[in-house]
Amino acid sequence: MLNQHFVLMLNQHLFNVKSTFMSIHNIRLMLNQHFVDTQHSFNVKSTFCCI
Repeated sequence: MLNQHFVLMLNQHLFNVKSTFMSIHNIRLMLNQHFVDTQHSFNVKSTFCCI
């Protein structure tokens, strides 16, 4: 009984860790995307300034 409870807790813990990693991964992806967008608009502005 105690063993089963421990396994459940462990599974829950692993699930939480996995969720946290997914969140961090998603945030990094969003930041990368934001950076790319910013870089792109900066390039577009530079191009227009040159014209």
